[in-house]
Amino acid sequence: MQSKRKPRKAADLTYDWQRLSPEDAAETVNQRDPRRYSLGYCARDVTTKLFFWFASADEMLAFIAEVDSHIYFGDDAEDLEPTRGELRRIRAEWNAGKIASNELMNIINEYFSPGYATLEWMGQFADLCAGQGEFAADLVDVFLGDESADDEPSSKSRTVPEEKIPDFIEFLQEFGI
Repeated sequence: MQSKRKPRKAADLTYDWQRLSPEDAAETVNQRDPRRYSLGYCARDVTTKLFFWFASADEMLAFIAEVDSHIYFGDDAEDLEPTRGELRRIRAEWNAGKIASNELMNIINEYFSPGYATLEWMGQFADLCAGQGEFAADLVDVFLGDESADDEPSSKSRTVPEEKIPDFIEFLQEFGI
């Protein structure tokens, strides 16, 4: 499905995904290698969970304002433009240093319906691999599966081994679909 959004001038485009429809942009950003695009988030809606990867917080916030808002609200939704405006304001405040990183996800989640769309995790790929935080630790446990079942609880590692990183990336690209 093509977006009804007006085409932008080349000078207005900062990121490669901005030339694509929202659906194609989401697929492109989801399939990125998080070793190169190391900042990401996991978004959940009623039926899926997807990871998205970015080179910077500015790119991530632009994507949330331009693509996520379109996907969640649609072209004709009454709330689309006001929500985009608020998300752009959040991006500007982030860039001005007015929002702390530990508050960012909760602030963004205020603009999406809690029963429909939520950001569940936001952070660095390395932290996700290391199982830092409850979401990351649970995810790493699911990925590692039975391999760590024989370990003593006190010695159980919640870190993805270096040799399994390519498999973990593939797991994340297919996670929750």
